[in-house]
Amino acid sequence: MKKKSTLFLASLIAVSGFTAACSGGGDKSEDKSSGTAGKSGGEEQVLNFATSSDIPSMDSSLATDAVSFDVFNQTLEGLYTLDKDDKAVPGVAEADPEKSEDGKTWTIKLRDDAKWSNGDPVTANDFLYAWRRTLDPKTGAEYAYIMSDIKNATAVNEGKVKPEELGVKAVDDHTLEIQLETNVPYFQEMLAFGTFMPQNEKFVKEKGDKYGTTAENTLSNGPFVLDTWETEKKFTLKKNDQYWDKDKVKLKQVNYQVIKENATALNLYTTGKIDSVVLTPENVDK
Repeated sequence: MKKKSTLFLASLIAVSGFTAACSGGGDKSEDKSSGTAGKSGGEEQVLNFATSSDIPSMDSSLATDAVSFDVFNQTLEGLYTLDKDDKAVPGVAEADPEKSEDGKTWTIKLRDDAKWSNGDPVTANDFLYAWRRTLDPKTGAEYAYIMSDIKNATAVNEGKVKPEELGVKAVDDHTLEIQLETNVPYFQEMLAFGTFMPQNEKFVKEKGDKYGTTAENTLSNGPFVLDTWETEKKFTLKKNDQYWDKDKVKLKQVNYQVIKENATALNLYTTGKIDSVVLTPENVDK
């Protein structure tokens, strides 16, 4: 399991590199836009992108793909985010964790101005609920093993103990306590990954099986909200006015078109309809 965690950390860094230009994370003094306005955005502060596939899921317990995690990186915020050097910096957390002498007990204070896009406060229970749900074998989360460094996480996921026995406790609305199996130096960076994102318990239970399947059945606590989502066609992110650090977000909107053919995406780029494109080797000279 430790080997899996180490391999996962490498994957985390790779995904964070892919999404860094679109992230709300990093130094809190930085512009938290999803990049910078491109040639088709201009003064309107709108970016237009192509994506090779649709979003498979907006449920952070179930997603396992780069596209979903890219959107999570823009619409959700965990306890920590990654800066340009892939180091953890506070997100919903106020500061770095307070650690016990053996490094196995972490106490994390949450900022009191973090909100969901529906106006609900983001609380310690939102993390507790999300992590228990991910590890509950009934959920069927493929990435549940990522949480194996948390005390009893593997036992919960294997159905040997109840989710309530997970080594995580909401001390109060703005204090989360995490018990680890061992001292894990890189765990703070892991907390920035999509599987560790919070979930609003009331909203998730209200939506049931529909949670994370449409824009209306999705809730955000990050710099942007998923505003529209036309399956296999396009989706749109808009600035989240409920985000605690919204003044640092300069972009108003990010538009994605699902373009499966690279030649089509290249044509859209050269005609100014999208702001970036992935080049295949044969198109580099162009």
